[in-house]
Amino acid sequence: MTLYIIHVYIILIWFISSNSLILKEELISNKDWNLIGKFCLISNQSRFSFKVSYPEDLKVQKLLLYYDDQWKNVRRKDKIFNLNCEQKEKELTWSQIHELKIENPILGCSEENLDGVKSISCSSRFRFTSIRPRYWFVVISKCGSNNVRLKYELEFTNGDGPFRKHFSADEFGILETSIAFFLAYAIIIVVCGVFAKILIMKSFFRITIGLYIASVVLQFVSVLFMMAEYGQYSQSGLVTQGMVTTSRLFQALGQIIFLLMLILVAKGYTITRNKLRVITWVKIGIFFAIYIIAYIMAFVFAEALYDSGEINYYYSSPAGIALIIIKMALGWIWFCYSISFTLKNFPEKRIFYIVLLISFSIW
Repeated sequence: MTLYIIHVYIILIWFISSNSLILKEELISNKDWNLIGKFCLISNQSRFSFKVSYPEDLKVQKLLLYYDDQWKNVRRKDKIFNLNCEQKEKELTWSQIHELKIENPILGCSEENLDGVKSISCSSRFRFTSIRPRYWFVVISKCGSNNVRLKYELEFTNGDGPFRKHFSADEFGILETSIAFFLAYAIIIVVCGVFAKILIMKSFFRITIGLYIASVVLQFVSVLFMMAEYGQYSQSGLVTQGMVTTSRLFQALGQIIFLLMLILVAKGYTITRNKLRVITWVKIGIFFAIYIIAYIMAFVFAEALYDSGEINYYYSSPAGIALIIIKMALGWIWFCYSISFTLKNFPEKRIFYIVLLISFSIW
């Protein structure tokens, strides 16, 4: 029981989100105002460097830098008044508007022939100074045009240390936390293995214990993928999206199996009874079918509704909120009902189930 509770608090604390530090893309748009990157920079130690190029016949394009308060104002006004490009630029000071043209030597602009196309290329670096960490949003604009094309490479840095340089200010500590939880899960797996061996030898090994061990292993694999991803990210500044997706998949599977174990224990399975009625298994099957479908739909909607212009944290996003509601409406209510029903029939197990209810209600 103690090991279960320790596992819950590790799950509660561990959560990963990611933003890419180095962005290498080609922008092709029929809009005259385009967001291409965002990052949370700390004061004094932060640097932003860029390399851009675009066909000369599409000049003059601009690089705009909005800090978070300005960005929120623009977004709010745009939703109400449907601002045009010029009106969005008016939120900025002259030092935040950079024309990408050869007459602007500060940006290191020059004419080049790229793949047989006469182009304008610019390369420069900025240092940010502010009284607090700020999100900055990078926009490419060419007001009044419906043809914007530009190849760009953006790089953001926060200091020089391996645990900070390639991380947004709101991501500090993610790599260290991933390493710590990797070690914590490794220890739990070893402990689980020792106890599983003892229980098997004494013929006391039960399906609920197997489900718990499976959930721990899946969470361990999830943390392993995320730790490996952020390890390489700290060196290269590039996110391998497949690693992040794989990590979240294992995390979701681990949580679903863990919830199944909780429901079975709440029903008294392997605690107060060795068998459940057929109708109970049918209800459990229906419940988890609905739960898994809702889980999948939440992830699908997360991708469909993703807004790059927002400062996104997973559990404040529509998908994250949906998952919380799913856990509360589907998982927690049935968990509480099952415990109350079990206590009604087996009051001698009151202490065990009260501790179970309090501990895993938090989860």
